[in-house]
This record gives sequence, C-alpha cells and structure tokens, in this order.
Amino acid sequence: QDVVYNHLGPSGNYLPEFGPYLRDGQRNTWGDSIDLDEPAVREYIIENALMWLRDFHVDGLRLDAVHALHDEQPVHILQELAERVDALSAHQQRPLTLIAESDLNDPTLILPREAGGYGLTAQWSDDWHHAVHVALTGETAGYYEDFAAADAVAKVTRGGFFHDGTFSSFRGRPHGRPVPDTVPAWRLVTFAQDHDQIGNRAAGDRLSQTLSPGRLAVAAVLTLTAPGTPMLFM
Repeated sequence: QDVVYNHLGPSGNYLPEFGPYLRDGQRNTWGDSIDLDEPAVREYIIENALMWLRDFHVDGLRLDAVHALHDEQPVHILQELAERVDALSAHQQRPLTLIAESDLNDPTLILPREAGGYGLTAQWSDDWHHAVHVALTGETAGYYEDFAAADAVAKVTRGGFFHDGTFSSFRGRPHGRPVPDTVPAWRLVTFAQDHDQIGNRAAGDRLSQTLSPGRLAVAAVLTLTAPGTPMLFM
C-alpha cells in the first residue's frame, strides 16, 4: 500500500483552518510541510499506518518521499513507526514491511536500530534506475548526467548507490553515503521504471515506447537478476 505522510499539496488544502497541522513557512516540494513536532500529528500518522496493517491486513507500506519528513524530535518518526510496526508484527506473528522512498542515499533508513539506524525493512534505489536507464537509452540530461559513467551500472549493482559521497552535478554538491557491507542487498528495491520516473518525463513515455524488444529484454533481465529486491512496474 502506497502511503503519503509528507505532504497534502497547496491546492484545496484547508487543514490549517482547523488546527496546527502544518509548519508555517517551512515548505517542501508540494507546499507547507507536516508539523511533526505536534504529538497528535505524529500519532495520527503512526496510527494510520498501523490501521492499514492491522485492520485491513496489508502486508507492507511504501512510504512516499520520506526525505520531505522534517522531524526535529529526538526520535525520528520513521524510527518510531518502525518500532511500532515491529511490535505489531510480533503480536500478529507475520512479517510486516516498511519500504522508504528516499533520494537521500542514506543507509540510516535501513540500518538496524542497534547500529544507529531507523530499522526500516528496505528503501528504493533511484540510482540503480538512473544507471540502467542511461545504459539502455543513452539519455544524459538533468539528473541522468552523472550516470553516463562507464562503471555506473556495475557500481550500483555492487554497492546499491552510485552517489555514495561523490559529487552530484545535478545537486551541485557531494551526495549520499555508502551502504555498509553488513546491510543485505535485498534491502534495496531496484526497478527499471516507476511512476515517478515516468511521471517526471514531459511526455510520460515508458521504455516500451522507445526501446527495441531486445533492449526491453535486457531491462527485464537486469531488474530480475540484480542483487536488490526487484519492483515490477505495471
């Protein structure tokens, strides 16, 4: 189940008329950010996640754009959520999965809490998508530019992230951190297409509209045989 806890959007959003749910003046890509310093707001988000898992028997949640969750509390809401979900998992005696979408390239999300991480199950690797996309299409505009490097596919296949402290020309600064060797490769979700990457394109075109059947087969083989957990986009 895809859940969005980081934004509501600027249009038609009347929540500020009813309570202090948003941070005044602190914005993200979609508008004013959620005020995670408010205990009631935090509890609402966590209880909503637990509702999907407990009451509707969902197996896992994909947490949208967690880099937009501005949290200044001692325990980050993602760690608090992971703790509560792990407790529910133990109570229900079935695995429950939390997958973070993040462009931070920060392994803290999936490191065990004993190692200073949040203890989420997995996170997406946009870098893997970018490297494969450039290798198959030859596109190098925008954030694809750095992934024209000859070793890009090999690096993300081995290490999960391409930008692991390296300079990102798109951001104009160093970006990311290495994934420790102790983190299993399956904790990174890899894919050749997803709704964001297609939706970000001016024409919304998919690989099937531009690549030959042979190259589409390469995309499928790379996705299914990479060390990460493959996400198959319909």
